[in-house]
Formats: sequence, C-alpha cells, structure tokens
Amino acid sequence: AAGQELPFRSSARTRWLERVRQVDESGQPTVAVRRLESAEGKVDAFRGLGQTAVLGVRPEVGLLIGNRRGADATVVVTSAGGPLTREELDLVQGACDPLTLSRFLPTNPVKLGDRWELGQDVARAVSEYEQIKANSLRGRLAALDDTAARIELTGEIKGTVRGAEGSVLATGELIFDRVGKRVRRLRLERQETRTRGHVESALDVKSSLEITREGIEVPGELSDAALADLPLEPEPARELLILGGPGGKSRLLHDRNWHVTSSEGGRIVLRRVEGPNLVARFDVVAGPNAGAGRHQDPEQFRVDVEKALGANVGRVTGSGEVGGSAAGGFRYKVGLEGLEQENGDVPIWYYYLAAGPQGDQLIAIFTLSRASEPAFGDQDLRVIGSLEWVD
Repeated sequence: AAGQELPFRSSARTRWLERVRQVDESGQPTVAVRRLESAEGKVDAFRGLGQTAVLGVRPEVGLLIGNRRGADATVVVTSAGGPLTREELDLVQGACDPLTLSRFLPTNPVKLGDRWELGQDVARAVSEYEQIKANSLRGRLAALDDTAARIELTGEIKGTVRGAEGSVLATGELIFDRVGKRVRRLRLERQETRTRGHVESALDVKSSLEITREGIEVPGELSDAALADLPLEPEPARELLILGGPGGKSRLLHDRNWHVTSSEGGRIVLRRVEGPNLVARFDVVAGPNAGAGRHQDPEQFRVDVEKALGANVGRVTGSGEVGGSAAGGFRYKVGLEGLEQENGDVPIWYYYLAAGPQGDQLIAIFTLSRASEPAFGDQDLRVIGSLEWVD
C-alpha cells in the first residue's frame, strides 16, 4: 500500500469441484456450479506489528454458482446456501474467473508466433476494473504440439474502479489442453498502481495469480440428480452480503455496492459506490443496553439527533417506527435535511434507533445529499429492514 498506509502481504488459496451447467450460442460456458473443498485467505501487516488476519468460508455456503453476464463477461458468484460475507466473496470471486478463460483464446485460426488482441472483457477479468479506458493486452502463440498450446500474455490496462484511477501491467502464460479442449493452467504476474478512491487508499501492488484445472469424473454432489432443483438464474436475494453488527449481536444484509471502509471501536463505516460516484455513507454504532424489552425513548432520540447535528439542521423531514424482518425488533427513523451548501446541494441524514428483545441497541446513520438521493433510493430501509438480532 502506498503513501502513509501500512504495507501488507496477502495470500489466498481456493479449491473447488466445478461443473459447467450452461453455455452460450458459441459453446462458451456461462454458468457453473462449484462445490468448495477449501478456501483460506491471509493478510499480514508489516513493520513488525505482527498483525495477521485469517479468512475462510463457512461450510454451509460452500455450494457456489458462477454466472457470466453480458457482453463484458462479468462473473457474479453467489451461494446456494444463502448470502456470503464480503470476506467470503473476496475468496470465491476474483480476477480471471474460470468462466472467462475461454475468452483469452483467439477467435480465428493462428499459427506459431502469431499475436492477437485481447478484448475489453479479458481486460476486465485481468484487472477487475469497472471501466476500461485503455487496453494493450495481447496473446501470442508461443509453443504448440499435439497435446497442448502455450500462449504468452502481455500488455497494460488502464481504467477505473470504485472511483479510483488505475493501471495494471500484466505478463503471463496460458496452457490450452488440445486433447481435453480446455484451458489447463493460467499464470499471471500483475503490477498495479492506483490512486486513492472512494473505498480504498492509493495502491502500489505486485501480485501473482495461478489457476490450474484438471478433468475428473462428475462427483456425486454435482450430478444431475443432486443439482436438479438448484436454480441457476441470478437471484437478487442471493447476491446480498452479510454484515455483522458491532458487538456481534446483530446482522444486516446489504447489496454489493456497499463497502466497509473501517471497523473499530464499536463503529462500522461503509460507503456506497455506484460506478465512479460516491452515493452515501453508512455508520452503524453499538448503543448501550437498555434492559430486556426496553429501548431509548424515541422522542429523546430525536432530540439527541438534532442536538448532535446542531446548526447543520435545516428541518426534520419525518420520524416514526419502520418495519422489517420480524427478528429485527424495534426500529425508529428520524429523517433530516441540512442547510443548502455553497454548491447548491443539500445534505440529508437518516438516523435509526434499533433495539433487540434483550435491550441491545444499534444506532445507524445514513449520510447522503439531495443530488444523490435518486441513486440512493430506499437503501436505508432495505438495510435496516433486514436487521436480525442473534444470540
């Protein structure tokens, strides 16, 4: 990590059994079902601090579905067992998903030494950028025999992701199994620089990626009978992510445009990014326990909110209880508008008081503006409506 941020080293290793379930009109795979066998990620902080985080995937969400969508071949991974956490998603969905590997191959006949351009879809797969601004990726048939072809990959990708500008230099090789008619291995070295964005600090990163594939007999857990009732089409509910509330006694669900930017001291902060735009901020804070079956007085909560915002408040736009999951207990919302800013925009806040049956409380704050309100929609109600208290 660049600048004043802490340098780090991270690694991840994931292994699964995969069966392709749908292909497009050209025969390229679009949907695959995967039975996760193992997944582990590790992040080490440097400078002698000895800080290490080890990540994994819960067994109950280990049956995965990969969907390749649209002309840009974006792959979205979900679990048949329910929503994933962001950490789990990062382990099972990443650069150069196997569903994209056929896109690295030439579309026309080539001979030894020939080169060809790799499209925007491959550039997205390699870089994970949302928008590609320049792409010089090329493939070259470097070796060929009766059993395999070796393809060299080189080039640079420039683009944007979550509001940050970035550049990736990529080199590597791909081995195509001519007998099995599939990509057998991909090795890729990437060197990336990225400006500070809405979610992450500036980056200066070197990374190595290796994907290996072996043909096997169809395992029982991926047989036609085992997968007969498994829906393969995308389901919005499956794409949601789990956020554990501060204190560990609650959980919320949110879509993939929310990103955690900090989590410490009983407060979790998320930012909502859509394309290049920062849409909103979401703070969730653990409140004091009010006692079983109790919560802070809503009127006092509204007064406290107005006092906290002070002279920034223009008016209260509404207040009252809101609904949601039955396991979410009491939820009370206060909406406020601020004073018009020099740029003509108006800040908006949605404050929530939530309480569980044992008196545990959460304070949730959504911060946006009148300009971003159309893009934000009812995200606050969706997130708070999903709240559940856990033992």
